[in-house]
Amino acid sequence: MIKKLLTLLLSAILLMPTISVFAEEIDTNQVTVPIILYHAIEENYPDEISNLAITSKLFEEHMQALLKHGYTTISFQEYMDFKFNNAKLPEKPIIIAFDDGYLSNYTKAYPILLKYRMKATIFIVASTVGKQYPEVNYAHFTWDQARTMINSGLIEIGSHTYYHNDVSQYSSEKANLDLRLSKYLIDTNLGFNCKLLAFPYGLFTEENQQQALEAGYTLSCKVGDVGVNTKDTPITELKRLTIFGTYTSENVINYINVQTERELEGWYN
Repeated sequence: MIKKLLTLLLSAILLMPTISVFAEEIDTNQVTVPIILYHAIEENYPDEISNLAITSKLFEEHMQALLKHGYTTISFQEYMDFKFNNAKLPEKPIIIAFDDGYLSNYTKAYPILLKYRMKATIFIVASTVGKQYPEVNYAHFTWDQARTMINSGLIEIGSHTYYHNDVSQYSSEKANLDLRLSKYLIDTNLGFNCKLLAFPYGLFTEENQQQALEAGYTLSCKVGDVGVNTKDTPITELKRLTIFGTYTSENVINYINVQTERELEGWYN
């Protein structure tokens, strides 16, 4: 009897590494990375632009809700390390993104992110950096302010092209110039190799994707408002979920949960 028990115990021990590896593979394949998208932080804005603005108070409530529900913010670089180098991610990773580079990202969103030590990525329109009203409807932060945020270790800067137009409607030459000029200005003004791109309006062609890769971008995002990202999501078609300024914290968490469940069920494959 004792001999049988020892044999069973030995068999179980020998199987443990196999079980552990298999479990790790399942976990890796099931990791989902939502990307939620914000724009400007404004205290008063018309309802018709609620997809582009949110109040400081509501933005902070969203951040608190993410933390309460166990989410940990990560950078796009950490996502790429996970995708290409099998780096580990926290249990519930999430990426916070901003488009356009509004001054309010620096004056209002950044202090909240600092307060909670949360990471975010801001995709800037290179031609509007530092511009103020009336040149632009809403002021944009400067290169110096961008450097301050980067130096915190919490903020990444990516490209939202140079002109912020629909590049899919450009000629091949103009699209190529737009993508390269934005990257050049970010690289030279901020002193790093910009690898991140978000196409304006989420619109692009296969040629635009190839042009972006040839220009030196590694990763690009779209705006489809459906789905979350996994290890298998194409690196040039990362999915983002726009957060409206009318969404409560509960709305945001439910939105993420529903999109995560649908991604895992294969709705968007």
